[in-house]
Amino acid sequence: MNNHSIPFTKKPQKNNRGLLDWQLGNLSSNIILENKKLNVKLSRYLITRPNGDVLYDTIGISEPKGNSVVVIKNTKGELGLIYEWRPIPEKWFWACVRGFGDPKDNGALDTAKREMIEEIGNCQIVSEKGLGGIYQNTTFYENPVQVVLLIVKDFDGKVSEDEGIKKMEFFSKQAISNMIKNEEIEDTFTLSALAKFLATENSL
Repeated sequence: MNNHSIPFTKKPQKNNRGLLDWQLGNLSSNIILENKKLNVKLSRYLITRPNGDVLYDTIGISEPKGNSVVVIKNTKGELGLIYEWRPIPEKWFWACVRGFGDPKDNGALDTAKREMIEEIGNCQIVSEKGLGGIYQNTTFYENPVQVVLLIVKDFDGKVSEDEGIKKMEFFSKQAISNMIKNEEIEDTFTLSALAKFLATENSL
């Protein structure tokens, strides 16, 4: 599945040139870099023992608390994944829809619904449920990303190619299991969200 044209790519940006959306923190703050557009901060911390002894110096990444990853399920019980290009690893991935929370969103459910419509087009939402949070990397990330289940029908299939999405397809749970086994699903957001959904499905 590597024969798709690449929608965009990464370009190294030297630190002595313009910073675009990222701004350096001032010397009196522990913020190293900040992107106010995305509400993302890269901060510096010392990890210490209770007696004050310093163990090590590290960073923390803070993202909006409304960020969400969406498990999309249709009325046949199939799960929907997008096929998208991610420019940093420069690779195509089968993945769940996900996105940054917006100040206008009323929590993760709103973010999930907005991102789903933006990325895969209009569809009727039959049911919605928050499934709890996941931490993408407990070494650096300060806030969990919320997993949201949306059950849908009448999907129109108009994916957002501007966001690097080539297509969206529904798969049976067995097909999803085979894709994970065959390393066709590698995105940790997607793997974690699917695991949380499958673990809680019988109680929904």
